[in-house]
Amino acid sequence: MTESSIKQPGGTDPIAWGRALVTGVNVQPQPYRAFAFDTPTAKFTPLMRGDHVALYVGYFGPGEGEVGAHAHDDEAIWFVLEGEATFYGEDDVLIGVKHAREGVLIPKDARYRYVNTGSGKLLMLRAAGRPDPILPTTALAGRATPA
Repeated sequence: MTESSIKQPGGTDPIAWGRALVTGVNVQPQPYRAFAFDTPTAKFTPLMRGDHVALYVGYFGPGEGEVGAHAHDDEAIWFVLEGEATFYGEDDVLIGVKHAREGVLIPKDARYRYVNTGSGKLLMLRAAGRPDPILPTTALAGRATPA
């Protein structure tokens, strides 16, 4: 049995649940929160989060991505908007090569990694959900406070 095949719980994704959101989200009328984004300039841009769901965009050049296997304590869907992403699971088993309008569900605590295997930029959305709130609504920077 290899070290990577031992089931280990994943950590909380700090981008989905902790990083400040794009400008303008916190000024929306409650309980609704609208958002928009231009072409990202950072690898990860958090767009929106609630108590049980979070959404961010990933933007990577060729050969970039989350190239080290890791896991999170939420369930997430990666959805390719532009480019090509190759996803790998436990022990580097190929999950699949995904293109625009294709995606992958990553179960809670499942180890995975991905890399931009295309020749251009890779733009993906990550939508994550959890049954329990990560923290009280006001505890994270950039999170809107409910009315």
